[in-house]
Amino acid sequence: MNEHPLSPSEVAETLWQYFAGPPPSPPGSDDLGALAEQFIELKQHLGHRYHASGECVRAFLRFLAGLGVRRPADLSAEPMLAWAASRAHVQPLTWMREVSAGSVFLDHLKALGTIPNNLCALLRRRTSSDFRPYIFSVAELQRIFAPAQTRNPAGDRALVYYVIYACGLRAGEAAHLRMRDLDVDLGTIFIESGKFSKDRRLPLHRRVV
Repeated sequence: MNEHPLSPSEVAETLWQYFAGPPPSPPGSDDLGALAEQFIELKQHLGHRYHASGECVRAFLRFLAGLGVRRPADLSAEPMLAWAASRAHVQPLTWMREVSAGSVFLDHLKALGTIPNNLCALLRRRTSSDFRPYIFSVAELQRIFAPAQTRNPAGDRALVYYVIYACGLRAGEAAHLRMRDLDVDLGTIFIESGKFSKDRRLPLHRRVV
């Protein structure tokens, strides 16, 4: 029996080495851009794609660099509030994603002892949009789908609308459909690289087939 059990940090390090291999080496710099690249590399090393969030972090730091903020010691409330003001035009959900990406990076720096506080705490979350979807009546849907019975451009568009409606597809998924994605014999439709880049196969209603 081991008389000296491993500490939690030693267990974590052992598991890291076993599953992920050696972690990325530190950049040896206090430059925010270099620290961000190390952080993004670390996230990807752990299996996260971290493309969109990584770009949010880079854009955040490009703005700060434009104000002369290039080192952790340069961070203060004023440039953070200036960044928030520069993003006043974006939708609330976009702003929340950007703040979240910046906050996770600053939390990382705080955990390293590079900064004392996460200044994203100063930034306000914006209220969500009051958007309400429009609900089509049965008569409206019938008028939209009626041309699907004809072989012309209007009929082709109506058929695409009907497939979107019947299968619950996103517009981007429908735009990338190919004939080979339809399996009439099995009554299924294959969606390639949908949300979160995932593939899925959906059943088709007999009226669609």
